[in-house]
Parts: sequence; structure tokens; C-alpha cells
Amino acid sequence: MAGLNIHKISLFLLLLIAKAALAQMDVPVFGHINVLNGYQKEISGENINYYSALPDVANSALLTRCIDSSYAIEWETEPVPSRVKGKFLYFGWVAAYSTKTSTGNRNFDLYINGNKVITFTTLKDLDTAFWSQRGRNGEELVFERIRTDAVGDAHGFMYLKMPSSSLRKGKPLKLKVIGEPSGSRDWYMTFKYAPTESLSFTPQSLLTIDNKQPVQLLSTYFGSEAILHIKTENGIDSTFTVRKGENTFSILLPAVIRPTTLQMKARLNKEHWHSYPVELKPVIFRQIHLIHHAHYDVGYSNLQEEVEKIHNRNISNALRYIEQTRNLPAEARFKWNIETTFAIDNFLKVASPNEKLRLFKAIKDGSIGVGSLYANILTGLCQPDELLKITGFARRLEKENGIVLPAVMMSDIPGLTWSAIAALAESGIRYFSDGPNYTGSIPYGGDRVGNSNNHWVDKPFWWITPSGDKKILFWMAGKGYSSWHGFKAGEINSDKGRNRIASYMAELDAEGYPYEMVQWRYNIVSDNGPTDSLVSNFIFDWNNKYKSPKIILNTVENMFREFEKRYGDNLPEFKGDMTPYWEDGAYSTTRETALNHDNSCKLTALGTLFSLADPSAYDPEIFDLSWKSVLLWDEHTWGAYNSISDPDIPFVTEQWRFKQQYALRADSLVRVLGESLRRNAGHEQVLKFDVYNTLSWDRKDIIYLSPDQAKGAGSVRDESGKLLPFQRLADGRVAIELEVPALDFTQLTLILDSTMRNAHPFVLPTGRIRNDHTQLQINKSTGSIASIICKPGNIQLIDTSHYSGANEYLYVPGRDPSKAKAVSEILSISQESGPVLNSIEIRSLAPGSHSLDSEIRLFKDIDRIEITNTIDKIAIRDKESVHFVFPFSLRQAKQRFNTGWGGIFEPGINQLEGSNQDFYSVQQWCDISNSKQGVSLLLKESCLVEPGSMLDERTGKYGVKSWKVKADTTPTIISYVMNNYWHTNYKADQEGTVSMNYALVPHAEFDQPVVQKQGMEYNQPLIVLPAAKEHAKGALFTMDQPSIVITSILPQGTGFELELFNISDAPCAGKFQWKRFQPTGMEILKPDRSEEKIDPKAVLLFPAYGIKKVKIW
Repeated sequence: MAGLNIHKISLFLLLLIAKAALAQMDVPVFGHINVLNGYQKEISGENINYYSALPDVANSALLTRCIDSSYAIEWETEPVPSRVKGKFLYFGWVAAYSTKTSTGNRNFDLYINGNKVITFTTLKDLDTAFWSQRGRNGEELVFERIRTDAVGDAHGFMYLKMPSSSLRKGKPLKLKVIGEPSGSRDWYMTFKYAPTESLSFTPQSLLTIDNKQPVQLLSTYFGSEAILHIKTENGIDSTFTVRKGENTFSILLPAVIRPTTLQMKARLNKEHWHSYPVELKPVIFRQIHLIHHAHYDVGYSNLQEEVEKIHNRNISNALRYIEQTRNLPAEARFKWNIETTFAIDNFLKVASPNEKLRLFKAIKDGSIGVGSLYANILTGLCQPDELLKITGFARRLEKENGIVLPAVMMSDIPGLTWSAIAALAESGIRYFSDGPNYTGSIPYGGDRVGNSNNHWVDKPFWWITPSGDKKILFWMAGKGYSSWHGFKAGEINSDKGRNRIASYMAELDAEGYPYEMVQWRYNIVSDNGPTDSLVSNFIFDWNNKYKSPKIILNTVENMFREFEKRYGDNLPEFKGDMTPYWEDGAYSTTRETALNHDNSCKLTALGTLFSLADPSAYDPEIFDLSWKSVLLWDEHTWGAYNSISDPDIPFVTEQWRFKQQYALRADSLVRVLGESLRRNAGHEQVLKFDVYNTLSWDRKDIIYLSPDQAKGAGSVRDESGKLLPFQRLADGRVAIELEVPALDFTQLTLILDSTMRNAHPFVLPTGRIRNDHTQLQINKSTGSIASIICKPGNIQLIDTSHYSGANEYLYVPGRDPSKAKAVSEILSISQESGPVLNSIEIRSLAPGSHSLDSEIRLFKDIDRIEITNTIDKIAIRDKESVHFVFPFSLRQAKQRFNTGWGGIFEPGINQLEGSNQDFYSVQQWCDISNSKQGVSLLLKESCLVEPGSMLDERTGKYGVKSWKVKADTTPTIISYVMNNYWHTNYKADQEGTVSMNYALVPHAEFDQPVVQKQGMEYNQPLIVLPAAKEHAKGALFTMDQPSIVITSILPQGTGFELELFNISDAPCAGKFQWKRFQPTGMEILKPDRSEEKIDPKAVLLFPAYGIKKVKIW
């Protein structure tokens, strides 16, 4: 730990055996023996930082798992002495293995100098003090359990007995352990620590009420029980009993006001005194704001139904503890933080009227804090409007119960999109407590957190929205949310708890942490943990003993208000995307993720559609249930903690079934909403259709009628009688090109005439399609687009120097992207052409899949190339990933990636430090362009793109991947559509058919409002309904400023609630053009929950990327 003054001395200096070559120990089975170091040097194997039987000195280990024979670890012992007495020599080392977390008994083979000597078995759930296993030629292995960790796994010492005659003097033993090849993640560890007896002095950053400063003594000792004597130069004498293993003691010294070196004396039993210097520094005063909560994983540690009961019970317990601690000082009174409003939603369904009253009373008086997020959402999966829905239930709670919820808590998830900050600020959020996944002992400080923790823990700042007119105080907790995992209720009131507090205070001192206030999340036991009924008494006792740090049990909101009051004016400000890291796991279930994204976009469009077509049919309850299902699919818990290691056990499969139902339920509800508007859709064929445009600008686009809808049709006319471009496709569908006004519909009439043919078919060679603007050429070996030539100028957009072309399928078997495979065989290529579109369909044999079907469509009058890739995936549990690559030839080009609500970034620009540079989370569009030309890649279901190259999932020495720190600006965009790289939570395999859709839009210089609208159009296609018998034609209203778009309209009473968005990067002004709807009143719904009444004819001012919520009636 950098900057700490830890003084170590060798206890061997204090022992009679100081000159002996061997350490004497009492060992089960072997008795009193001399032991050599069984670990001295690493040879090979995966490394891991982990808790051990000697947690303060041995925390780095070699790790093997029972996966396959490649998971071996190997190391050297200390050399065999030149003079050996007796028939046997003994070697000892620190070891650990899984037992409680194991899925069964496991065998491990121990090799000595290349020869398999002993097979030892670790037994599931075996709770014994020691065990032994004999070899073939007098060898014997003994494990002595010293500790059991928080999850029940075994930690202790391993001893190896070897016949002296089999050993070479002066040479070390080479030891190797290999787990059985059972495909299990059950494990064994040898710690990289040569057992050494030592004593350390660590001054602690604590200050008692009577101005004393503790110094911690840590003794690592392997002999028989002894007495350790300590003297200080200021006359303080202490004695302690030391036993085998680690021994921790504390002495109190007078506090210093300047750095001071004191002399400490120590001796063991009655040996000679030895003197050692210890440097004391003045204690910096701190306040720890302990944020007591339980991280809400919807599953993972328990079945989802049980998780709901746990959090309901926590709220009930919290209400009881609040009453029980009313008479304690304010800082010790019980406080509870409910991480998500999903927990409140569940609680209110089962709570009594009295419990509900007590809950909201506790929220109002500050005893219970509530995070406004509905759940811990992977924001990179959310289309823009969905982000506004994340706090929807919180706003409802505020309105119905007279409370204000200005803070959010996000836990576990590393990173979030800039668009989320825009949406939260617009929803009235001012404070953001971030508690990321945290494990201080592993590289990057957490599990797959990339570089975000290292850059932002304990560095609060104002996060400026893309519009620049709002900001959120963002504070990433230095210890994440999980640093108290493994502690039981009340265990904070122990030497272990005190030492953890002192250690963190010392870290903050060493790092130069500038604030008195410290945020520390307190989530005990594990995810979905319990309340700690004893924490209030602990804090009362602590504050009566210590001046610093003072501990305050607090809510997120109250902590932030105080922090802003003290430091808000001087905090740094930052703008940009904190590109997140965990969204890749969602694509272990690509079919459901794609379905959910599609339904999220449909819900936004359907709200507007009901407003246009039939406001009276709008059902807010079904919409609410639909949005909740969509959000809970995007919630970060995908399944059980052992979803990868034990994918077929009921605990895992049941959690996946439950999770999958969120996506399926949302799909079912969205279908119900859609069907409720399909009037006249009886058994008779419908010949008239209303085609709706749910966006606020005029559009020309393509619709498709199913074979049943278009049965017998030979042409189509619009309401003016004009014949429209019409094309019957090979699969029986009909494609129609038409124009639809903003927020309005066009009525079509089918003309039955089975003899009519398509007019003016394109005449094209095989593998090539063109229109007046663009020509495409297919690579007949891989099915990719080898060439896109655009007019004017005949500009080639595709670079084939590294890939065969755009939309090339690449399958990575394993973790190494250099092993990627393209399609193995093209089975067929077919084309069709007509007055609407020209297409090529390619069927391929693709590795990892039964088949790959790609359709590429080029339209006659719309300058957009559409691609649909349909993968029929094979279930594979070996590590794998699937990608589609788009390599562009544009040089000196800028890359822009959209997250929504103006959250647009370039690689390394408008990205916060520590952002994910391996893959980006993108919504609707990304673009590569230089000063003369460019191309936009429009996205639907696939939200992840890899900039420049495919990510590398190969693991290094510590068993984790290396995350990129530098942005890649190579003009290649890779769509990252499937993987199973996670080791927990997400799915082990996926199978079945899923389609991924893309569109390429070549253009001249970049025009952001145009690209923004194209992305929105692609994600909200025109909607076809059977024509209504009676309806009003014309838009309800539009805006007179093209850059101000209406992103959502919802019926509300006799009026509507709207979302307006300035899609440009410049301020603008605009006003409504009232048409079919003539309002009598209008209000701006402000983030601070106030409502500003304005004249419906008023001009509205928008900053760049500004958002406004408007209510009209």
C-alpha cells in the first residue's frame, strides 16, 4: 500500500533457532518437524490476487481449475540443504481450495520434478481441521485448515513429506498441480509466499477522543505459543501472546502534531531486546458517511422470487430499526438506502397500509434514502426514450406521496453513457452515487471494469450534460459497493472492521484525498445482503471512542447535499461519455436482446401512434407494464453466479427462464398494444391501409405488406389516386415506396390484379446491384460487399486491404481475434429487382452457426443500403464471438458515435478518462467522414461496435484480459453481435435464429441533423394499420424549426405530454405550428418538478442538444 509506514523486523532474530536452516512447527499427522519453504519461485500458471490464511502477507497466488489439463500451475521450493539429517524432509506453503463453493469432489494431481506422485481430493462441504494423502514411495501430503472464508472455502497450510534419499542436495523441487479435466471452475491455489516469521508496525490514521493514535502490530509466526513484549520510548509497555499464523495487536501512542519517529523495542519470551524506528504522522480529520444498503441483483445469488422477499424484508427491518434507534445521536440513528425503486414497487404490493405510511414518513424525514433508478440498468443498451423511463416510477412516487427523490444509486456496473446523464438531468436528478464492482486485490480493481475505477474512484466531479445547461454531481465510491462483502451483521465492530477502516483512511492520506467527507457504501455479506441491526450501536460506540474518522450513518441524498454545500463550487467539471464495459454480456443472449431493443423503439412509436390515431384507446397501465419489462431486461443481472460453470443445474436454468420472460412479456404486451389499433382487421381482406409517420418531419420510405395483406394486389394508389412504386418480392411480400407527412398518415388502396407485373426491372449481372447513386459488388467467396462506388466522383467507400469487404462475417473460436474465421462456403446467391428495390440474397455456411443468410437491399429513390444478417446459431460453450466488419477507405476522417440526447463522442474526444476503448455502446448511428465525403452506419438491434479492430479476450498472468487505454481511429467499424466471454452471470451459450439489421448511408460532408434524423427513421419505421372508417386527417401539430424534433407524444387527459429535442449542435429557437389540435394551455415541465405556464404561441429557446418536456391541453 503506497505511502504507508510499515516497519518489518524478523522474529528469527528473537528466536533461539535463529541460525537454524529449518523452521520448527507443530503439524498435524507429522508432529513437531523442521519445515523448508515449499514456495520460493514461480515457474508458470495463472496468477490471482486473493485472500489467504495469512491475508496480510500472502495475497497473490497461482491458480488452477478443474477445466482441462492446460490449467496447470508450477513452482519451485527452496533448495534442499547440503546436509540432511533423518529419513525425511518437509516442505510447507500457504494453500487454499474451493469446498463450499465446489460443485463436487475434485481430484488434483501433484507432480514432483515431472513425475506424478500424489492425487489429492478436495471434498465438497468437508469441514475438517486437516487431511492427509499418501503417495506411492513414502511421500505424504497434509493440509491444515486455518481459516474458512466468507463463502466457506478452505484456507491453510500444505505440508509435503519427502524421503531424503529421493532428493538432490542443493537443488529445489519443481512442484506442479493439475486439476481434473471436468470442465469445472472449482479451484486450488498455491500462494506465492515463502513463509517468513516477521513483525510489522503500522501507524493507523485513527485518533481517539483522548488524543491517542493506534499502532497496529502484525506478527507472522510459526513456532509454539510465545509471549511478545513491546516497549515504547515514552514508557508504554505491552505484552501479547503469539500463536501459529497471523497475530494482530494494537497499542495506543500519544498523537503527534508533526511527523515524529519513535523508537519501539520488542522481544520474544525472555530473549534480547531489539530496537526499531516507527514514524508517526498527524491524523487528518475525516468523516465517513456510511451508506447502508443492499445491492439489488434481480437473481444471481438467489432465485428471483427469493431476492424480492429479501429486499421486502430489508425494508420492513429498516423501518423497525429506525424506530428502535430514535434516541441515539443523529449520526448513529439507523438509516437505510433503497438502491432502486423496483424494490419499492415490489414492497408496496405486499405492504400493509401502516407499513406504507411508515415507509414514506421515513423517506420524508431522511431515515430512508431512495435511488431514483428503477433498476441497475446497462445504459448502453437503452435507446434514448427508454433512458427517460428509468426514473418514471420515481417521479410517480414523488407525485403520489409528496416526496422528492433527486439522487440515484448505481451499483456494480462500470461506466454509463453520456445520454444517460442527459436523461437523468432532464428528469430532475442532481446527485449520482456510483458504487462500481470492486475487488481491490485484482487488476483494474474490479471484475471486467476496465480502466474506469482506476481513473474515477474518490474523485467527485460535476458531469455536464451534452446541452451544457445542466449538470449532475457524480461521485464514484472509492471502495465500490462491495468492500464489506464477507462481513456479517455486527462484524464491523471487531479488530477486522477497525483495521479495514484504518487502512482506507491511510489510503486516502497517501493519495492526497482533499475532502473531509468520505463516501463508503456499506453492503454486508454479499449481493442482496441483509440489514445490519447492530451498526447503529457500533457507530455510537465508535464516535465515543474516536475523534477521527467520525462515522455518520447517512442517506445518499443527505450526504450529497452536505458535500455540495461544502465543496460544490470548487469541484471540477467534465463533459463526455464514460463508455461502459458490461453491455457485452447482453449479447450472450442476442435474440432476446435484439427483441427487447426492437420493442423499446416500438413503445416510443406506439405512444405517438395512439396520440395520432386514437387517444381514447391509450392504456397507460399496459404501457407502464411494457416499459417495466423492457427495463428489467436491460437490468444488469442476467442469471446465476454459476451460470457459466454449472449452466444446466435448475438454480441456473430457472434464473434464465425468469430473466427471459422479461423480454418475452414485453414483446407480448407490445403486440397487444399494436393489435388494439388494427381496426377492421377481421377475416375479410383489407384493401385500404393507413400508413403512419410517428416522427415530426416529412418522410419518404419503404413499407412491406405481408403475402396475406397483399394477396392478389397488382398495384397501389395513394389517397389522391396516384400510383405508387410497387414491387412484389420473391417471398410474396410487397414493397411500396411512399411519402408520409410529419405526424400524419397516408392512406393506400390496393388494386387487385394478379396479371400485373413489375415495371422497369433493373438489368444487372450476378453479384452486382446499382441505382442512380450507388453501385455494389459482392465478394462471391465470403458474401461481403467488396465494393461500394458512389456518385458523383465514383468514390470507393470500402477498403479490402485487411478484410474481404463490408458486412464480412467473422467468427472467433476462443479468445484470440487473430484466429477469426470467415464463412466457409457460399451455398447460393440470388437476386431480384424492380421499381422499388434491388436486392441480393446470400446463403452461407458460417462457423459457429448452422447457416448465415444475408440480404442486401438497394433502393431506387432512397440513398440507403440496407443489410439484414440472419444467423442460425449453434449452441457452443467453448469461448466464442461473432462480428460483422465494415472497413472503410476514408482517410483523415472523423468517427462519431451517438448514444442519444446529444451524447456524441469521437474516440478519445468527449470520452472521459478510463472509458472502454475495446467496444462502444452506440444508439441509432455512427459515422465516418472527412471534409468531402463520408458514410453513416445505422444500427438497430446491435448496440455494440468495436473501433478499428476486434477486441482481444486473451487473459494474461492474472487470468484477466488487458483493456485498451488508447482510442483506435482506424476507419473500420465492427459490429459485435455475439459472445460468451463472461465467467459469471451471463449465458454460457446461445442458439437459434436472430436477425441483425444495418444500413449504410453514403453522404458528402457530415450534416449532423440529417444523420440524426436518418438514425431515428431507421429505428422507427412507418407503421401500417388497416384503414379506419372515420378519422381526422392531418398532423396534430408540428414545429417550425427543423432542428427541433418531437421525440414522443403521449395522451394525457384532454391533451398530450411531449418530449422535444434540439438535434443540432447549435442553439436554436422554434414554436409550435398548431394544426388539428388547438391547445388552450401549455406548460413546460421543468427538471426541478416545477411547471411554467406559457403561451402556446410562444417561441421556445433551446441550447444545443436541449431537451424540453411540454404539456398541452
